[in-house]
Amino acid sequence: MSEYVKTVKVPLHFDTTDKKLSYLDNLTGRQTYAVQLFCERLNENDIVPKYRSGVREFSDYVREETGLSAGFIQQAEDKVLWMYKQYKKSHDRWEWALSNATEGTRWYKKLEEREPSVPNPKKSLKKIPTPFDNRTGEVQKTDKLDLTEWVAHISTLKKGETIDILLNPSDWHKEQLEEAEEIKTFEIVHHPERECEYIVHIVCKYKSDTVRTGSVCGVDLGIKRDLSAVLIDDNGVEQFTILQNDKFERLKELDDRISHLRREEKYEVLKKLRNKRERVAEDYDRKMAKQFAELLPDGTTVFFGNPRDIRYNKYKGNGDKAGRKLLQHWSFSRIIDQCVLKLNETGKNGEKITEWNTSRLHYKCNKQVKRPYNDSFQRIKCSTCDDELDAEFNASVNIAVKGISQHSDKSIEPDTFWQDMAGAIDDIARTGDDLEAKTQ
Repeated sequence: MSEYVKTVKVPLHFDTTDKKLSYLDNLTGRQTYAVQLFCERLNENDIVPKYRSGVREFSDYVREETGLSAGFIQQAEDKVLWMYKQYKKSHDRWEWALSNATEGTRWYKKLEEREPSVPNPKKSLKKIPTPFDNRTGEVQKTDKLDLTEWVAHISTLKKGETIDILLNPSDWHKEQLEEAEEIKTFEIVHHPERECEYIVHIVCKYKSDTVRTGSVCGVDLGIKRDLSAVLIDDNGVEQFTILQNDKFERLKELDDRISHLRREEKYEVLKKLRNKRERVAEDYDRKMAKQFAELLPDGTTVFFGNPRDIRYNKYKGNGDKAGRKLLQHWSFSRIIDQCVLKLNETGKNGEKITEWNTSRLHYKCNKQVKRPYNDSFQRIKCSTCDDELDAEFNASVNIAVKGISQHSDKSIEPDTFWQDMAGAIDDIARTGDDLEAKTQ
């Protein structure tokens, strides 16, 4: 039995009264002010807290300034601590990159400009959502109301006073909330650009049945091919699969339409389309993740090569304008997150690993490869053993091998794995439709 969490985003009910919206405006504004005060005091004293005690020394000051109860103050502490942990993680990664760069080069100067800054919420006019827990609120199901079955029961700024915020869940939202093993926390997020001003982000915990790892899958994300995957079991390579959809073609149509409407100055129509592109892209990524998860057999552990360093190194002025243009709308992080979520829902396991050098080295002899080969970026040739093969196949196998070496479950032993892989070939990859027909 494994556990995973999912965030269910439910809008407020359209019949929410102005009085309750006023309560939410005041409460979220006060919470944001508390987070700003914490960050201000921490930055004045050059403190990057690792633990709650580093934030708590300013709690009395923030409580006096904001008038918030102890529960709300502790929730603001949680938010601030999370913000500084993310900053510390980004700054450590930046320091590592700077230490490996050559001083005086263009890349070194670009890295110096990219130093992460400490959290400073006052620079943004957006409200900062803080997590509600059982001290200050709870998402509840009720059968006493005609308008909705779900409400958010929260404390207000007045001591002992609570209100019920009506939610407007869809059938999918209701299914997710009812299937949840536990509703952990929730946040009331301000979305003034949408029809509903506030959306409740509910963090739910689920449980799924899992079986011991019987096979592994290495996944390489790309521009020309959205997702390439190599499925490996005890007998070696079982399948090389490529998933591709027409997301970029559809987004190109929307971009052209928006450009035309801008030229025609039809701003009312543009206003209706302002979030459509993002929703369409998310829908394509979600459908591809679902298709991929359903194609894999039970007991599969999937390792995703995380290509974040590729985009990070494609800085303006590096001489590769075409490469930056290709990466501009590459939603690799969202694709991986959606795939991991769908795998967890079906009792499988998904993990991110760094894909550094997985495309440059041959999976058999670990030597440098030539790419492009024969005027094709999809083919590579090993510089040592002259082996010619598909670039995504090679990268996916390297990602799987890297994942096996880091994974605690050694159900596929590396020595046996290498013996089985010695004769592997990159035969013509099956598309998702072909593999689905095979499994049926």
